[in-house]
Amino acid sequence: MRAFVAFLAAGVVPAAVHDAACEEEPWCPINLARRADGKEHANCGHWKDSCPCTCAMTKVEIEKKEVEAKVEAERKDRELDRQAAKEWGDGEEARCARPEGKSASKGTAKLTFLVRAQGSRHEMLLFEGLRHRLTEEGVRPEDIRNSYDASSDLSHCGLWTYKPWIHSLAQESSNDAHDCSQRWFVFLEASTTVSARRLRRVLLEYNAHRPWFLGHGLEDEEASILHSANTPYPHVLAGFALSGQAMQRLRRLWTKQPLGTGQQIEPVYELAHQMSQALRIRLTSLPDAFCVEHTETCATAVGNLDKKTSVRENYGLRPEQVVIAVKTVERFHKSRLPVLRDTWVTGSAAKVLALSNAAFDMNGLKVVDLSKEFGSAVDPEVESKKDGSGHCSKFQAMLQYLHKHEISGHRWFVIVDDDTLINTPQLIKVLNSYNDAEPTLVGERYGWAHQESLSGTNYATTGAGIGLSARALSDLATCKDCACPSPDAPDDMTLGSWVRNLKIAFYHEEGFHQNQPKHYHPSLLEHGDRPISFHRHGLEIHPSEEAAVKAHTSEWKQWMEKYFSRSSRSSSRHESTEL
Repeated sequence: MRAFVAFLAAGVVPAAVHDAACEEEPWCPINLARRADGKEHANCGHWKDSCPCTCAMTKVEIEKKEVEAKVEAERKDRELDRQAAKEWGDGEEARCARPEGKSASKGTAKLTFLVRAQGSRHEMLLFEGLRHRLTEEGVRPEDIRNSYDASSDLSHCGLWTYKPWIHSLAQESSNDAHDCSQRWFVFLEASTTVSARRLRRVLLEYNAHRPWFLGHGLEDEEASILHSANTPYPHVLAGFALSGQAMQRLRRLWTKQPLGTGQQIEPVYELAHQMSQALRIRLTSLPDAFCVEHTETCATAVGNLDKKTSVRENYGLRPEQVVIAVKTVERFHKSRLPVLRDTWVTGSAAKVLALSNAAFDMNGLKVVDLSKEFGSAVDPEVESKKDGSGHCSKFQAMLQYLHKHEISGHRWFVIVDDDTLINTPQLIKVLNSYNDAEPTLVGERYGWAHQESLSGTNYATTGAGIGLSARALSDLATCKDCACPSPDAPDDMTLGSWVRNLKIAFYHEEGFHQNQPKHYHPSLLEHGDRPISFHRHGLEIHPSEEAAVKAHTSEWKQWMEKYFSRSSRSSSRHESTEL
């Protein structure tokens, strides 16, 4: 007690005084007294466990530090924003500024609608319907564009990734800033519904000469291998808007730092991430304007699923006219094939084959040994890299096997991995909407090396599943110029170059998924097209192969119940969502 009184007499109050419940050795406040400036004693780091009261900050001190850290972070953010505006701005923001709190003048907003659409009949029908409704609201036809036509005009197959299209549009409109008009670029899906009147009213609340990025914000609930950071990004099915100033800053960024030759997987996230990191332009979320479900305030809304389905063609495809080929290898026969058989293969009305490098007797799933016919081309020591990727020569052998042995009586061929979960009924519905008399490929589209003016390559991910019409299979299997750069070259990317050179039509279907459900935002799974596939098992370690098979089978059955067997989705999706 005398020591403690002496400590108080010295004019320094230990942390223990602020916390009566705190307990520590009596020598702590004497030997580890705080310095005159209030900071901890130099030896506190070593004795913090023995002296938690003297050496630990009080709750008040902790809160103070947190406030100081927050203030400092906000200061740094403001400074970075100022630096970004100085580096990437053009002075038009100040010249075209309006009084604080005032909206833009009524009727001055100039909107250009950019619609991602493919050349498929059903997507072009959706686009034509969208264009008709917009023109009825007074939008000029030349202000409504689609990526399919633009791809032809620009000789660029990567406009679906946004960045090359934005670059072209920003160059085209670079002189518009000088007249202080409120220029906006609105990106939509062909299925998105929109009210030009309401959207114009929303956008007039924002100065287009400032860098605005508006949409329905999504954030990942857990870490995703698709996203490198937790950057908010717009719900692509509801559309998003970029101000003219945001477009011009992107153009200037890519002039100074051109787009690279990397991979494009989820373009709307990749755009949002680069805007946030490089330009300090963060998404402003307006969920009451860019809506997932229709309300009276919506300027845009996710399209009605039944309407999307109703415009698809019906080519009379029967399940028995479809062959699903599973790409597998001997070392996975016992650990993966039973999971397939006990989930989606059982009861499949389509024919299912497992194509491997070795024979394997299995009830309920036929396993074909390709090595008898193709030798080292299917040898995993030759066609596979150490990390398990590659497989080009094996994939080509599969194409040739299917063409030689299965082409008769079959109209579609689907190639999947041995850890791919398939919703067979939905797969057949989607295939049935494409003309198999034409060389056609459907799957999940990834891109590679799509730059500003240099068109890269699109390819379908094998893990999500690849659908080939009989015509496409025949063209690929008999192609004399289709050679693997090496036996272990990436099969999907190599196929992408073959498809491009052979001019096989390639259509992206959002129901194919290269990854597990947890890597996709729940709202996209709920409001997007019905899932066709998911890929991979959980990464949990199991005590035995038998236990792993049991766990993976149970997991897949849960996915099938949750995502494949949904008898009803959000009720508003089945009502009219015209705005």
